[in-house]
Amino acid sequence: MTNDCVVVINAYPHFTKNENSIESIRAAAKRWGADFVEINNLIENGENIFRKLFFTRCRTLLKLSNYTRVLMIDNDIIVNSKTPNIFDELEDYELAGVLDGNPSRFPENYIKETIVRVLINNFDYECLSDVLEFDRTKHFQKFLNIGVLLLDISKISEKLRDFMYIVKSNQTILSSLETNTGDQNLLNVFSSHILTQVKILDDKWNWTMPDVAGKNGWFHDHFHPETGELIRWWENSESPPDWTDHILKGKMHPYIYHFCGTPTSKDIIKTYDKW
Repeated sequence: MTNDCVVVINAYPHFTKNENSIESIRAAAKRWGADFVEINNLIENGENIFRKLFFTRCRTLLKLSNYTRVLMIDNDIIVNSKTPNIFDELEDYELAGVLDGNPSRFPENYIKETIVRVLINNFDYECLSDVLEFDRTKHFQKFLNIGVLLLDISKISEKLRDFMYIVKSNQTILSSLETNTGDQNLLNVFSSHILTQVKILDDKWNWTMPDVAGKNGWFHDHFHPETGELIRWWENSESPPDWTDHILKGKMHPYIYHFCGTPTSKDIIKTYDKW
């Protein structure tokens, strides 16, 4: 057995498993010399999605405590076949991840200041005031997209177990967990307030919303399909064209595409073959 493991969380009933995505992740794990594990813990009727996801993620990590480093990854991910070993990025940190909204890609942190701030505001953080000194500003500044998380299990297991106990013992926190993306909010509380050694990775390690296009009212930078040049929409004098298909026809340049954020993304990932 190796010291590293890549674990995929298959939980969503509308997107339980995608062979194209799984194939790219499994191939990456093999290149990196890591074990590959799939967790199939589907959301059943009547269950709260975000409560189930939070405890599924946490319990999965604790069950993998025989490994040193674990990459926990969602199943709406495509990993570039030329991606270097992501485990080398963890170094001596407890956890590594990419800031949600890829703020370095957008002027004035557009996505983070809109979508991510809404996600945070939807969560009742007052329920945490009795158990830790919660700092909303720090939480927002360090808010990660948990679709790609790299963790040193040997360093975080006891802290995670204690944090789970706090959550399970407080009915108010449990109720807040049931809000939209409650699992992401609570795991970010863990990373920003419990852990002390967190590394922020470059956006290319979790390039979110690669299918976003101007025609839907969104603006998105893109890679030129022939030259691979990164073109940012605000650098053009004219309005950006419809890149929904165009940006996905060229070679894949980021290390990891995360097909989240739009209804069409789950369809695109099924046939995306540029990795």
